[in-house]
Amino acid sequence: MEPTVVEHRHAHGSAGSHRAVHRRAVRPGPPARVAVPVLLLALACLAVGFWALTRI
Repeated sequence: MEPTVVEHRHAHGSAGSHRAVHRRAVRPGPPARVAVPVLLLALACLAVGFWALTRI
């Protein structure tokens, strides 16, 4: 009796496109390395602005 070869197919297409699914999606906007310091700077500016408003 010969062994039966079973070809496994993925639901999303051929085996060649399997790698593309696991790639990170390209998101719009700056990378996190840039966004986090900019947001912290904006928060500091808001804090200084509110502090200055309380001094008037």
